Amino acid sequence: MTTRPSSSHSVRRFASVGAALAVTALAAVASADEPKCPPDAWFCAEGEIKIGVPGTPPPPVTPAPAPPPVVVYTPAPAPPPPVVQPQPVYYPPPPPPPPRQVYRSEVGINFHLTGAAFGSNENMTSSAAAGGVGAAIRFRPTPRFALDLGLDVIGGTDANGFKRSEVPFTIAGLLYLNPRSKVQVYLLGGIGFSTARVETVTTQGYTVDDRYSYFGGLFGGGLELRIAPKVALNFDVRGFVRGRTDDAAKYNPEFRAKDGRTTNTSGGALFNGGLTLYF
Repeated sequence: MTTRPSSSHSVRRFASVGAALAVTALAAVASADEPKCPPDAWFCAEGEIKIGVPGTPPPPVTPAPAPPPVVVYTPAPAPPPPVVQPQPVYYPPPPPPPPRQVYRSEVGINFHLTGAAFGSNENMTSSAAAGGVGAAIRFRPTPRFALDLGLDVIGGTDANGFKRSEVPFTIAGLLYLNPRSKVQVYLLGGIGFSTARVETVTTQGYTVDDRYSYFGGLFGGGLELRIAPKVALNFDVRGFVRGRTDDAAKYNPEFRAKDGRTTNTSGGALFNGGLTLYF
């Protein structure tokens, strides 16, 4: 009777044979790839490196050059942009206003020469004329106005042809039209009083001294030329109309017309020219 081996016993056999074949193959591969390295070499590659072979000096070791120093350049910070300050605009100050001229009131003393012309109705004689001198005080509180107080002494021939001497006193207001000019034009108006001594010749041929007094109004105009701050020349014309105020005027009128009419009203003009000193 023949006994067959069991299947488990066969499997173990095949496994043992396979393992032996695998070990043999690995040994052959290892012997074929084994490099020719010495037994004491610690590292072996494709090339043969022998370290520590007795009698052989070690190869010189060249130190690697030091790396160049690393220089780090830090750029300087950019300067801040300039701050532009707005420049103030300079305007020159305006020129100071001219000093205000403060007018100071003035008082002047006037000295003048006077020429007089008398007239009435148709009785006026062609030789009627008189002349004299006079003085006045002139108050000028403002540039445009002045008050003139004048006294004159004149003598000559009146409208009747009689010899006459007269002392007129006048109060006049002067209105200056251009008070800031060197040549100033003024208008005047006022009142006047006068006393006169007249050598009257009667119908019998006697010479009688009569005393007359008058009151009237005057008007006119003139020029004042400032030749210096306090010195002026004056020229004016003053027309007047007046009437007698004495008691004898009622029964002894001054003027008689050819037709018998009588009157005590007369008129004329005064021509003054002189110098005024102001203070």
